[in-house]
Amino acid sequence: MQQLKCAWNSNAVRIPLIIDGEGYSKNPAVEYPKVVTAIEAAISTGIYIIVDWHAFSDRLDIAVPFFKNISKLYGQYPHVLYETYNEPSWADSWTNLTAYHTAIINAIRANDPDNIIIVDQNKISYLAWTLSTRLSTTPSDQGCFFALKAGASVSQVGNSSYWSDYGAYVNQKLRATNNGIVC
Repeated sequence: MQQLKCAWNSNAVRIPLIIDGEGYSKNPAVEYPKVVTAIEAAISTGIYIIVDWHAFSDRLDIAVPFFKNISKLYGQYPHVLYETYNEPSWADSWTNLTAYHTAIINAIRANDPDNIIIVDQNKISYLAWTLSTRLSTTPSDQGCFFALKAGASVSQVGNSSYWSDYGAYVNQKLRATNNGIVC
Protein backbone atom coordinates (compact mmCIF):
# COMPACT_ATOMS: atom_id res chain seq x y z
CA MET A 1 0.00 0.00 0.00
CA GLN A 2 2.90 2.33 0.74
CA GLN A 3 4.19 1.83 -2.81
CA LEU A 4 0.74 2.48 -4.28
CA LYS A 5 0.56 5.73 -2.35
CA CYS A 6 4.09 6.90 -3.01
CA ALA A 7 4.92 5.55 -6.47
CA TRP A 8 1.45 5.80 -8.03
CA ASN A 9 0.16 8.69 -5.91
CA SER A 10 -2.89 6.63 -5.03
CA ASN A 11 -5.26 7.51 -2.23
CA ALA A 12 -7.62 4.59 -2.91
CA VAL A 13 -7.33 1.04 -4.13
CA ARG A 14 -9.97 -1.44 -5.23
CA ILE A 15 -9.36 -5.06 -4.33
CA PRO A 16 -11.41 -7.56 -6.30
CA LEU A 17 -12.31 -10.70 -4.40
CA ILE A 18 -12.65 -13.29 -7.15
CA ILE A 19 -15.53 -15.61 -6.30
CA ASP A 20 -15.79 -18.11 -9.14
CA GLY A 21 -13.30 -20.67 -10.45
CA GLU A 22 -10.59 -21.28 -7.86
CA GLY A 23 -11.61 -18.14 -5.94
CA TYR A 24 -13.47 -17.50 -2.72
CA SER A 25 -16.36 -19.91 -3.34
CA LYS A 26 -13.94 -22.88 -3.48
CA ASN A 27 -11.09 -21.56 -1.33
CA PRO A 28 -12.37 -19.15 1.32
CA ALA A 29 -9.55 -20.09 3.73
CA VAL A 30 -7.02 -18.95 1.12
CA GLU A 31 -8.82 -15.92 -0.34
CA TYR A 32 -10.31 -14.34 2.79
CA PRO A 33 -6.94 -13.68 4.49
CA LYS A 34 -5.80 -11.85 1.35
CA VAL A 35 -8.71 -9.43 1.71
CA VAL A 36 -8.02 -8.94 5.42
CA THR A 37 -4.33 -8.28 4.74
CA ALA A 38 -5.16 -5.69 2.07
CA ILE A 39 -7.73 -3.95 4.27
CA GLU A 40 -5.37 -3.76 7.23
CA ALA A 41 -2.52 -2.46 5.07
CA ALA A 42 -4.80 0.21 3.59
CA ILE A 43 -5.99 1.30 7.02
CA SER A 44 -2.43 1.50 8.37
CA THR A 45 -1.29 3.71 5.47
CA GLY A 46 -4.42 5.86 5.35
CA ILE A 47 -5.50 4.71 1.89
CA TYR A 48 -9.16 4.08 1.11
CA ILE A 49 -9.97 0.54 0.07
CA ILE A 50 -12.90 -0.69 -1.98
CA VAL A 51 -13.77 -4.30 -1.18
CA ASP A 52 -15.10 -5.52 -4.54
CA TRP A 53 -17.25 -8.67 -4.83
CA HIS A 54 -16.15 -9.94 -8.24
CA ALA A 55 -18.26 -12.85 -9.46
CA PHE A 56 -20.03 -14.13 -12.55
CA SER A 57 -23.11 -15.57 -10.87
CA ASP A 58 -25.51 -14.73 -8.08
CA ARG A 59 -23.85 -16.00 -4.89
CA LEU A 60 -25.98 -14.28 -2.28
CA ASP A 61 -25.52 -17.34 -0.05
CA ILE A 62 -21.86 -16.46 0.52
CA ALA A 63 -21.95 -12.72 -0.24
CA VAL A 64 -24.19 -11.81 2.71
CA PRO A 65 -22.04 -13.56 5.36
CA PHE A 66 -18.85 -12.19 3.78
CA PHE A 67 -19.99 -8.56 3.84
CA LYS A 68 -21.56 -9.00 7.27
CA ASN A 69 -18.24 -10.20 8.64
CA ILE A 70 -16.09 -7.58 6.89
CA SER A 71 -18.39 -4.78 8.04
CA LYS A 72 -18.30 -6.11 11.60
CA LEU A 73 -14.49 -6.19 11.62
CA TYR A 74 -13.77 -2.96 9.72
CA GLY A 75 -16.93 -0.86 9.67
CA GLN A 76 -15.54 1.59 12.20
CA TYR A 77 -12.82 2.63 9.72
CA PRO A 78 -13.98 5.21 7.17
CA HIS A 79 -11.27 3.91 4.82
CA VAL A 80 -13.35 0.83 3.98
CA LEU A 81 -15.88 1.02 1.13
CA TYR A 82 -17.98 -1.89 -0.11
CA GLU A 83 -18.77 -2.74 -3.74
CA THR A 84 -21.56 -5.30 -3.53
CA TYR A 85 -21.10 -6.70 -7.02
CA ASN A 86 -18.89 -5.84 -9.96
CA GLU A 87 -20.83 -5.68 -13.24
CA PRO A 88 -23.51 -8.25 -12.41
CA SER A 89 -24.27 -9.52 -15.88
CA TRP A 90 -26.24 -12.47 -14.44
CA ALA A 91 -29.11 -10.21 -13.40
CA ASP A 92 -31.95 -10.43 -15.87
CA SER A 93 -33.78 -7.48 -14.34
CA TRP A 94 -33.21 -4.47 -12.14
CA THR A 95 -35.84 -5.86 -9.75
CA ASN A 96 -33.80 -9.04 -9.14
CA LEU A 97 -30.60 -7.06 -8.77
CA THR A 98 -32.21 -4.59 -6.35
CA ALA A 99 -33.24 -7.50 -4.14
CA TYR A 100 -29.65 -8.78 -4.25
CA HIS A 101 -28.16 -5.37 -3.37
CA THR A 102 -30.73 -4.77 -0.62
CA ALA A 103 -29.86 -8.06 1.14
CA ILE A 104 -26.17 -7.16 1.18
CA ILE A 105 -26.79 -3.53 2.14
CA ASN A 106 -28.86 -4.74 5.11
CA ALA A 107 -26.06 -7.12 6.16
CA ILE A 108 -23.49 -4.30 6.00
CA ARG A 109 -25.69 -1.73 7.73
CA ALA A 110 -26.29 -4.09 10.65
CA ASN A 111 -22.66 -3.41 11.59
CA ASP A 112 -21.67 -0.28 9.71
CA PRO A 113 -24.25 2.49 9.43
CA ASP A 114 -22.02 5.03 7.71
CA ASN A 115 -19.45 3.82 5.20
CA ILE A 116 -20.03 4.09 1.48
CA ILE A 117 -21.61 1.21 -0.42
CA ILE A 118 -21.16 1.08 -4.19
CA VAL A 119 -23.84 -0.70 -6.21
CA ASP A 120 -23.61 -1.68 -9.82
CA GLN A 121 -26.32 -2.38 -12.31
CA ASN A 122 -27.07 -5.05 -14.87
CA LYS A 123 -26.22 -2.88 -17.86
CA ILE A 124 -22.98 -1.28 -18.95
CA SER A 125 -22.18 0.85 -15.93
CA TYR A 126 -20.54 3.71 -17.78
CA LEU A 127 -23.62 4.65 -19.79
CA ALA A 128 -25.32 7.47 -17.93
CA TRP A 129 -28.71 6.87 -19.53
CA THR A 130 -29.04 3.52 -17.79
CA LEU A 131 -28.83 5.28 -14.43
CA SER A 132 -31.76 7.54 -15.21
CA THR A 133 -34.06 4.54 -15.55
CA ARG A 134 -32.96 3.14 -12.19
CA LEU A 135 -33.25 6.06 -9.80
CA SER A 136 -36.85 5.51 -8.76
CA THR A 137 -36.19 1.89 -7.76
CA THR A 138 -32.74 2.22 -6.21
CA PRO A 139 -32.06 0.83 -2.74
CA SER A 140 -33.02 3.66 -0.39
CA ASP A 141 -29.83 3.79 1.69
CA GLN A 142 -28.36 7.33 1.66
CA GLY A 143 -24.81 5.96 1.69
CA CYS A 144 -25.21 3.98 -1.53
CA PHE A 145 -23.79 5.18 -4.80
CA PHE A 146 -23.90 3.82 -8.33
CA ALA A 147 -20.68 2.56 -9.84
CA LEU A 148 -19.64 4.63 -12.83
CA LYS A 149 -16.68 3.15 -14.67
CA ALA A 150 -14.52 4.44 -17.45
CA GLY A 151 -11.96 2.08 -18.87
CA ALA A 152 -8.27 2.93 -18.70
CA SER A 153 -5.25 0.73 -19.14
CA VAL A 154 -2.47 0.61 -16.57
CA SER A 155 -0.12 2.44 -18.95
CA GLN A 156 -2.58 5.34 -19.20
CA VAL A 157 -2.86 5.94 -15.45
CA GLY A 158 0.67 7.24 -15.00
CA ASN A 159 1.02 8.81 -18.44
CA SER A 160 0.14 12.50 -18.29
CA SER A 161 -0.48 12.66 -22.05
CA TYR A 162 -3.77 10.81 -21.39
CA TRP A 163 -4.96 13.23 -18.71
CA SER A 164 -7.53 15.92 -19.30
CA ASP A 165 -6.91 19.37 -17.83
CA TYR A 166 -9.04 18.27 -14.88
CA GLY A 167 -7.02 15.07 -14.46
CA ALA A 168 -3.77 17.04 -14.44
CA TYR A 169 -5.24 19.41 -11.84
CA VAL A 170 -6.38 16.53 -9.63
CA ASN A 171 -2.96 14.89 -9.93
CA GLN A 172 -1.20 18.12 -8.97
CA LYS A 173 -3.59 18.70 -6.07
CA LEU A 174 -3.19 15.15 -4.74
CA ARG A 175 0.60 15.34 -4.87
CA ALA A 176 0.54 18.66 -3.01
CA THR A 177 -1.90 17.50 -0.32
CA ASN A 178 -0.45 16.39 2.99
CA ASN A 179 -2.51 13.37 3.96
CA GLY A 180 -0.14 12.23 6.69
CA ILE A 181 1.55 9.51 4.67
CA VAL A 182 5.28 9.82 4.41
CA CYS A 183 6.69 8.64 1.10
